[in-house]
Amino acid sequence: MVRVYTSRNYNHISSSNSLKSSLQRRFCTVAPLCLGFTKLSIARCFQRIFFTRAFCIAAYAVMVCTIAWSLQTILVGVLKCQPIELNWDPNARGTCGDQTIAFTSVAAVDIATDLMLIILPLKPLIALQIRTSHKIALCLIFGAGLITIVVTAIRLYTSSTP
Repeated sequence: MVRVYTSRNYNHISSSNSLKSSLQRRFCTVAPLCLGFTKLSIARCFQRIFFTRAFCIAAYAVMVCTIAWSLQTILVGVLKCQPIELNWDPNARGTCGDQTIAFTSVAAVDIATDLMLIILPLKPLIALQIRTSHKIALCLIFGAGLITIVVTAIRLYTSSTP
């Protein structure tokens, strides 16, 4: 128990329940926003580097998919339990949907948006008039995001297997 002192009285708060529920509420909204804005900034950075019309249209399409993924992640996180209060209050009455299916759907779209971001700059990079060794190095640097896809895929696999 943690005692919270105010000017008039103090309240007893169970530290494990309040901390856990607070973190869960924040995680289901803040994490998708942070990741979404990071992906949007990467796509926008690519737009400024490779500024052809076709590339800008493709980058905007990736941005729309990223925004859709962020909204999906937030909505799945918030609406998986009915009533919504059940997300942070384990004593509330109601039901929650299948967490595995919710996580799988979010992870699948996450992998898709990551793949889009990795594939997006490859065509302009290959078209550069530089040595082949430099092209390979640039493709490897831009393709370093494959690590996130592998980690997400491993998390997806381990969470869906019993």
